[in-house]
Amino acid sequence: MGALARWLETQPRAVSRAELLAGWSAWSLDTASSRGTVVRVLPGVYAGPSHAADALVRAQAVCLWSRRATVGGLSAMHLYNQELPAPRTVDIVLPHGSRVRAPDWVRVRELPDVRAMCHLRDVRCLVPEAVLLDAWHRETVGVGRDLVYRALWLRVCTPGQLARALAAAPRVSGRRDLASLLAHFEAGATSPLEVMARREVFVGRRFGEFEWQAKLAIAGRPRRPDMLHRRARLVVELDGRRYHSGDDAAARDRTRDIEFAAAGFTTLRFGFQDLRRRPEWCRAAVSRAVEARL
Repeated sequence: MGALARWLETQPRAVSRAELLAGWSAWSLDTASSRGTVVRVLPGVYAGPSHAADALVRAQAVCLWSRRATVGGLSAMHLYNQELPAPRTVDIVLPHGSRVRAPDWVRVRELPDVRAMCHLRDVRCLVPEAVLLDAWHRETVGVGRDLVYRALWLRVCTPGQLARALAAAPRVSGRRDLASLLAHFEAGATSPLEVMARREVFVGRRFGEFEWQAKLAIAGRPRRPDMLHRRARLVVELDGRRYHSGDDAAARDRTRDIEFAAAGFTTLRFGFQDLRRRPEWCRAAVSRAVEARL
């Protein structure tokens, strides 16, 4: 391996041809590229073989390749929060009328106005709420709903920011469905987990008797359980490590459960991954608890 290839392997980033030619000859660069010791990610953009497929490096490469490109969609969501999966493609937005010949792993969307952007780890990205709206537009409705729940749960942006971005966007696929989802927050839903539970999990006649954010007085203090079945004296709480992590939060939850129990209420708790990955199990558990309590 030559000096150029060794140097690129120490650089976990995309590098322009102009930067490389400042230190090495065009012959060295082209020879290393033809031998595979240097990867030509895009025209005029290179990376070391161990970095070329990295999501961040690919996003950087696109911004070096096209100075008008702004990264959005799933690609930018991953950059904002690495708990979201890294996509195999890079989503970019370009101004209307742009003419680029993009490879298969670059998904292009043209927009009339791409001014709302920021720089994140050497990548031009849409701002978080525009990123989430772009991802929603590109994906199917079912996939988009899951993305919105996860992104809001991970606090990529707030429901209010997303609602304002939606109101300002001229064209959005599935606008009505997204507006319906966000309306739950305007109506008082306290977390994306609660909205997911209302819309996707605890739906239908068997859950019709549950009250959401009902008012109760427990141990002399006002309490608002996420779900309440008054006749069965059953409380369902929707939480998870993101909002209920740490010793203090665990102690508060434990105190709350004990106070409910002392007043004759049984409490069931479900986290984000419970509702997302095994909704039928959640429904069955709540149904059995109601039957047992009645």
